[in-house]
Amino acid sequence: QVVSDEETLRLEAQSEMEKENWMCTLQDLAKHQAEAKVARKMGYLSKRRMGLEERRKEAERRKAEVLKTCAAGGMRHTATAMMNRS
Repeated sequence: QVVSDEETLRLEAQSEMEKENWMCTLQDLAKHQAEAKVARKMGYLSKRRMGLEERRKEAERRKAEVLKTCAAGGMRHTATAMMNRS
């Protein structure tokens, strides 16, 4: 008998050996699925981290570019940034 959160799977085996074979196979599959899920999650998180880092670098580049063009401007930087957002 295998029980999950919402469902129960009941298998009947002809012999104890067949039962053990089914149980080992199901446990191996469950372990493999859990490992695959962890690997997918790690891949997703690393891609997300890389994307966030790229966006941060791009924002820094744009900020440096704007600050370079209006170094003595004060509020001109704010006005330029607000105009670019619309």
